[in-house]
This record gives sequence, structure tokens and C-alpha cells, in this order.
Amino acid sequence: MARTGHFSRDAEHCRVSQPSLNKQILKLEDEPGERRFDRLRRMAKLTPSGEAFLRRAVRGQRTTSARDGEVHTGTGSGRAAG
Repeated sequence: MARTGHFSRDAEHCRVSQPSLNKQILKLEDEPGERRFDRLRRMAKLTPSGEAFLRRAVRGQRTTSARDGEVHTGTGSGRAAG
């Protein structure tokens, strides 16, 4: 959604309905009480808050992927964090 700016296209890509995708995005916006997207006539664009959220999400996804790689290759410590 953040890259294309189209709810309908991204809903189709994710194999969910457009209203369902919109509902999930509204939930993300409700948590901090900040809008993540400026909704325009035929598309949407990220707000500054949305851009910051996207950067954090991508960073978190990369961290998770790197950890998954360590587990699958056996390069991790093998101990549970905590």
C-alpha cells in the first residue's frame, strides 16, 4: 500500500478484500491516534508519520529475517533470549 498508493490493487495482491485491507490500516492508525495515509481521490500517500512507521516496520522485518536465517543455518547461539 505504501509503495503503490492504491488500496484496491494492494488488496488484490494480498488476496483480501479492499474493505478488509482498509479496516486493517485504520486499526494501525487508531493505535497511535495518527493518520498513516492521506487519502486522495483515487489513491493514498504516506504522511510523515506513515513514512516513519514504514521505516520502523522494514527495519523490524529485516531483523526478524536475519534472525530466522541464523536459526536455519545454525549460526545463532541456540539459547533463548531472556
